[in-house]
Amino acid sequence: MLKHFRSDPYLATSMAETLQDLHVALIMPGQTVIEFWNNHKTFAKEDWNQINSDVAKLNKKLDDMGALPLADQRIQGIQTTIAEIVTELQESTAPDFLQRSEQVMETLLEYAVQPMVSRAAFHDVGLVRLRSKVPPGFADAAEKGELSLGDFFGWCDFMLGALSLQADSQPSPRFLFVTEETKPDWRTGISAHPQLVHEFQHVTGGEVGVAYMKDLRRLLKEAVSASPVAATTGP
Repeated sequence: MLKHFRSDPYLATSMAETLQDLHVALIMPGQTVIEFWNNHKTFAKEDWNQINSDVAKLNKKLDDMGALPLADQRIQGIQTTIAEIVTELQESTAPDFLQRSEQVMETLLEYAVQPMVSRAAFHDVGLVRLRSKVPPGFADAAEKGELSLGDFFGWCDFMLGALSLQADSQPSPRFLFVTEETKPDWRTGISAHPQLVHEFQHVTGGEVGVAYMKDLRRLLKEAVSASPVAATTGP
């Protein structure tokens, strides 16, 4: 979710304001925030791969048109410029690169709660769950080993945040865990893994679903369109 905001900081501001207007709380699991800060170079590499792919597609289109020989030198110039930019982006301490992320975090954490369970208290439980293939995290266990506990810690942080928000809620509230994960430890088809749904309900008393960022944006758009405020302040 946070990667979307890093590429478009203004989206973070817009979404935070929309959530506030709709009186919808935002939970930022501590593990999610930690991994966001730790993965700057990964984000830069993903950006580079996407740009590289776009240039390759442009090359192919020009080749199909028979125009590649005419544009080849200029395309190479573009690729050289992009490579220089990416070299700067891959330096995670580059001021502009960090500034975007800091702007996103400042915006979101001003509004969100940021829960974090004790890693020491939950570590052994997390290992047992991994070995028993209890979601989330087991889909990465073979590749990452104990590093895949990050998913479990993020899930626990999220449930702690839900507990902290629903003390005065009647009836039990509904929650969305927004992630781009498609692996079977998070989703079964288009729905959240049933064990996650049952565990969340057992621990918090609330209901939960797992959604993609595009789903959240669609739901917010629908909610704004249907709200009395939108109806009275529109053009």
